[in-house]
Amino acid sequence: RILNPTAAIRASFVQADDPVYLNRPDGNPHFTSPSIRRPPFGHDEYANVLVREVLPDGDQVTVAVDLVSEVIAVYKLEAADRLKITLNSPGGILDGISFWAEGATPITGGYAVKGQITRLRPEDREALTSAKEQTFWDCRVNICRRYYAKCDLYSLGMILLTALLANDGQNQDEVCRTAEEVGRKLAALADGKSPAEIEAALAGMLSTTGSLFAPAAVLYRASDRQSAAADVSPGLWWACQKLAFSLITDIAGFSLSTLEHSAASSSVPPGILILLDRLNNLNLWAEGWLFAGKALRRELIAALS
Repeated sequence: RILNPTAAIRASFVQADDPVYLNRPDGNPHFTSPSIRRPPFGHDEYANVLVREVLPDGDQVTVAVDLVSEVIAVYKLEAADRLKITLNSPGGILDGISFWAEGATPITGGYAVKGQITRLRPEDREALTSAKEQTFWDCRVNICRRYYAKCDLYSLGMILLTALLANDGQNQDEVCRTAEEVGRKLAALADGKSPAEIEAALAGMLSTTGSLFAPAAVLYRASDRQSAAADVSPGLWWACQKLAFSLITDIAGFSLSTLEHSAASSSVPPGILILLDRLNNLNLWAEGWLFAGKALRRELIAALS
């Protein structure tokens, strides 16, 4: 069993028009995207909140604010992420008033967001309207990220690597830990490099991992690996490795995650479509190579399927 089939849970406490999901706390961390693991879903940070605009609309008030925080500023927040902001005004009438916001747009030192507050008392509504251009210091911000196809691509990449490489000599944990380390190193040196240079760097890194990423690893038994170590198409094996690392990294021009839509959409994200196309090509390649009928080739087909 690789994954818990109920690995996603609806976050019912998050107020949003579209459902927001979080991962199960007991999920396998190796198959969980780093963007889900760090920072955890629904964690609190603190920011100074500058009220930019207050627009009463019927029984609700639309509020536009700037969140200024050195910590939050480094997060890669997206427009559909949900943030619960609680105003801090000790002794003031607005102290403890909270609202959900979204539409995060980067600004110097943080993000601009917009939200709605409902069921305000008349005196609270008046105080909030008067708070325009006022800063509330050290307000709690509960951050609930929306997880997109990027997270699915990461999980699929780790599943592919495990299917290809885990055997009786190297377990799933070893494969995933090494792959994560290679992915981090690749991302660290990829800035400004062409896709060809990134691929060359990846090939160099994998060559230093010994037998871990060797073609024979696709066979589970050591006896089979010893007798069939050279029985893999080098081009096909390299294509499989490149595909896997294009799934578990987030590198512009190389990773499929950089092609996906950031906003929620009913259409299939580009990264998923390209993945399916590449998998189909690899399957056709492997099927042609399978006519020789050797066990190693059958294992490779099973992993890609």
